[in-house]
Order: sequence, then C-alpha cells, then structure tokens
Amino acid sequence: MIQALMNNHASLPLDQSAYYAPVPTLAIDASGVISDFNIAMRLLMHPDIEGARSRSVDELRNAIKDRIEGDLFPSNERANGDRYLSVAHCRYQSPRFGWTQLRRSGIRYRQADADGSFRTLIFAEVLSAERADELAEAIGLELRRQLIWESYAESYDRVLPLLPFYREVVNRHVKSLSAPGIETVLDLGAGTGNVSVALVEAGKKVTALDLSRAMLEKLRSKVPTGSRSRLIIQEQNAEHLSQWRNETFDGVTVLLACYAMASPVRAFMEAIRLLRPGGQLVITEPKRDFQLEPLLAFADQFLKQEGLYEKVKDDWERVNSANIELDPQKRDAPLRAEDIVAELESRGFEDFTIEDSHLGNCATVCARKPKDA
Repeated sequence: MIQALMNNHASLPLDQSAYYAPVPTLAIDASGVISDFNIAMRLLMHPDIEGARSRSVDELRNAIKDRIEGDLFPSNERANGDRYLSVAHCRYQSPRFGWTQLRRSGIRYRQADADGSFRTLIFAEVLSAERADELAEAIGLELRRQLIWESYAESYDRVLPLLPFYREVVNRHVKSLSAPGIETVLDLGAGTGNVSVALVEAGKKVTALDLSRAMLEKLRSKVPTGSRSRLIIQEQNAEHLSQWRNETFDGVTVLLACYAMASPVRAFMEAIRLLRPGGQLVITEPKRDFQLEPLLAFADQFLKQEGLYEKVKDDWERVNSANIELDPQKRDAPLRAEDIVAELESRGFEDFTIEDSHLGNCATVCARKPKDA
C-alpha cells in the first residue's frame, strides 16, 4: 500500500488518493515544513494539527511532546539523507480518541518537479486505540461528508447563482461588508468563494477558510490575477482558529456554513472572538422552522419556468442530492438564526438588521460588535 501511495505522490500537496485515504498521512517539504495532511490525520490529531500547514515539524513535535511516546517523525539526521523508507512505532494520546498505537512509515523521495527537491511522507497506521471504534467511525463519516462536498463543489456555481434567493443573500453579505472602514474580512466556510471574490474585487483583504478542499479549488480558479494578493485561502477547521489573535478582522461573514460543521457553536464563538470591537458580523443560518422540501421544490420549478432546467439538469440533481444529505434538520447540535440573535444581544452587539432569506427558511443577521467589548 505504501509503495502504491508513494508512486502517486510525485508532488505536493497530497493528491486525492492520499487525501481521502483512511491511513493518517502527512507531507513535509525539503525545508522541514509541513505542507499538507489528509482527513484521517486531521481527525486523529485534532486540535493539535489545526493550523499546522506551513509550520515546521519541530513546532508540531514540540506541541505534542507531552502526549507522544517515541517520535512520529524521522530523525533530523536521517531526514537529511537520500531517499529512504523508515519504519518505527510510537504512541500518541489523541485528545479525542485516547492513546493510539501507531506504526509510522516515513518515506523520503526526490520530487519529480522542476527543482527535484526531496519530500517526506509520513503514514501513521493505527494499530490500536483506546476508542478505536469511534476513530474508525469518525474517519468513515468525515470521508463521506467530504466526498459529498466534493460532488457539491462540482456543480455549486453552475446552479446556485441562477437562483434568486441565493443571489440576494450573497449580495446582502457583500453589501454589508463593503462599507468604508472595513478593510480585512474573514470568510468562515467560504465554499467556492462567491462572497470572498466579490469583496476582494471591492478592494477588501479577505481570509477565506473552508474544510472542503474541492470547494477551495473552485475558489482559487475564480480569483482574478490582479486580486490574488488580497486573498488568503486556507483549508482550515473553523472551530479552532488559535493561530489568529483576538480581534484580528474588521468584518466576518458566514453564509450557511455553521449548520454543516461538527461544532457550530464553537465556530460561531470563534467568529465573535476574531472580530474587532466595532467590527461588522454578517451571518446567514437556517431558522428553527427550516424546511428543505419547499425550498428545493421552488428551485426546481424556477429552473423549469426560466427554461434553465435542461441545461443544468445533471448539476441540479447533484446539488439536490447534496442538500438532502446536508439537511440542517438532520443535525444533532444545530445553531439556528434565533440562537445567533440571542447570543449577540447578550454580548451587547449593536445596529442589528435581521432579514429573512431562502423563502423564510433562513435569516441573515447583521450586527456590530460593541466598541467596549
């Protein structure tokens, strides 16, 4: 298995075969910086590994030193050598799954790109874990969720911008954050970046975060060349943003993203923490009485009335299926628009506007963080 994966990794970041593999995998560039890790590794090492891309191996090694027996990484001396395969065992105390026994395979090889520099792949095969069943279930569930998002990403921009309620809510977010005095914006759950791109084109500096690699690839493809310096795109869990200091951004936008996260309340609290006093928050989320079926029926009828259905039929079916899988009513720990309003009011947020969207199934909440927060 390792040899097969190695043959598929001529370049970094990880390709799809390793990104979606159930074996926790991590990639290190020639300078000892973590360049990528897959879904399984993120689950195993969450939250230790959040924000680890572009950090050195030594930083991560130091962060987990009290929860590791042995070493997850090959020694520096060995890493400076030529191509090799190194196998060792170690134990890691996962914050979520307890002590895990790992067989670490480190593969160093010369990358088949222009510079021909060496790269290292770390495969951490889980031999046993205190909560092994939970770990296997979590990996399987997250892989399935990410594949749903990948399917969604393929058709998202071919369908959603055709729908009037989607265009309305995107414009609402962009308009609310285009005011003078708002220079830096955080887009949590940015998706394919329709809000991010519009804000960048309006001259804002935007940090766009999402856990779906497929969605972010669509975003990258849409950014005008002249605007790329104003946009940071990062594959990141929105529930743990410790690499950013408190009160970093002038504005925060969250467009139908929290409801699909594992810990929506935690992500919402991170949005509040990162917003500067006097900054603007714009968030659209489902209401308590959200009903998916009428919304999909309206969209289906609208596409047919406008003569668009046959042109986007396959894409619409893909979007439809993804929405059914991601139905907010199926969530165990929902965060509703009403909850958002109540929390912001309790924190003294000001200048509220609350507008229904998506045929009354969702609401956009716009509010300003108090300057004395």
